Amino acid sequence: KAPAKKSVHTRKELPHYAAAAAADYLEHHEEIKGLVDCCQNISGDMFSTAETEIVIGMHDYLALSPEYIMLLFAHAKKLGKRSVRYVETLAIRFFDEGVTGYKELEERLQKIEKVDAEEQYIRKLFGLNNRTLIAKEKAMVEKWVMTMKYDRAVIEKAYEITITNTQKPSMDYANRILENWFKAGLTTLEEVEASIA
Repeated sequence: KAPAKKSVHTRKELPHYAAAAAADYLEHHEEIKGLVDCCQNISGDMFSTAETEIVIGMHDYLALSPEYIMLLFAHAKKLGKRSVRYVETLAIRFFDEGVTGYKELEERLQKIEKVDAEEQYIRKLFGLNNRTLIAKEKAMVEKWVMTMKYDRAVIEKAYEITITNTQKPSMDYANRILENWFKAGLTTLEEVEASIA
């Protein structure tokens, strides 16, 4: 029988290791010494004892592979986040969501990075540079990009129609347009323009 996965749902951080316990873990797990070195190289900082314990906790408590942990550090670096605590938060979040394998994590991070890039573009398009999107707006962007798979040209067309019809940028209005196109099976700008014509 496979052992039950540990749940971290109520935790905000991993358990703390006493200095002696952490040193003992590193002594008996040679690959984790290498992992700590790699993570330090990725982040560009030497880790404190507490930060080293976080890396140990991700491997020991959450049973995440060294490759998985290094990918988390690389993702954090792409976002300009150098804090080991930030990586710890990501590890716990993904673990709680059931993303525990390297391939699953790679797919999830690609999706996150794609949606983030499009979110920045859409915020600029709709003139929302000075504020972050609320949860409802973030869900719309994710749907446009990942579910409907619309590119920027189609989203721009929906934006143009929104401005023409309402004289103001409205993500809700643009969302209704895109949903109608999606239901009609229109997937490209050419199909949209042919339908409008």
